[in-house]
Amino acid sequence: YGENTPTITTSTHAHGDINYVVRVSNEREQSLCVSYDTIKVGLRTQPMPNFLPTPFTLEGCAPMTLTFNNHSVDADRHLWVFGDGITSELESPTHTYAEGNYTLKYYAISDEGCIDSVVSEGGISVYPTPQAAFSWDPVYPSVLNPVVTFQNNTVPHSSSNHYFWEIQYNRDNPLSVDTRTDTNAIFDFSQYVSSDEVAGVYGVTLIARTDNLAPSGNYIYCS
Repeated sequence: YGENTPTITTSTHAHGDINYVVRVSNEREQSLCVSYDTIKVGLRTQPMPNFLPTPFTLEGCAPMTLTFNNHSVDADRHLWVFGDGITSELESPTHTYAEGNYTLKYYAISDEGCIDSVVSEGGISVYPTPQAAFSWDPVYPSVLNPVVTFQNNTVPHSSSNHYFWEIQYNRDNPLSVDTRTDTNAIFDFSQYVSSDEVAGVYGVTLIARTDNLAPSGNYIYCS
């Protein structure tokens, strides 16, 4: 007497209901006893999940919008879990991420109940984009008071931010700029011209930027 339950390996091309016949025999002395049984195995096609994001990199600056172009095979339904509390059942959804690190999960589902998934564990990295802003004092500079202090009001005001000031010093040439990298800037508009030529309209630009080392090894510059 004994019992042996083998593992049945089906063909990769099989589909539908397949009957398997089990033959059980017991030989003792001169007698041979044989019995048969039939089992039905239902084989369904397993979906193969696959997608490509646009843009291809999963690293960027907030807000970062990604489109997930679906290339799955044998998938009738879809479930996207974006990692920020939002889900979608669209085939190829578009989603916008705020600053943070996210795990993306995609489930490809067939109408016959088969499911497979792709998980990008912490694979989406979105870095802060500072909003540059500044004020100045005096609010109304004059020929008699041409020294202006520019106060940086960038949000968020982080010590990791990098700042680039471009201050026009020639009223007749917008390309004539004095560059500074201080957090705040002080500029004397009379230093390049005589006092009787300082009156005019000047452009001032502040660029605020964060430099972020992403998991891929690339630097992501957000401004």
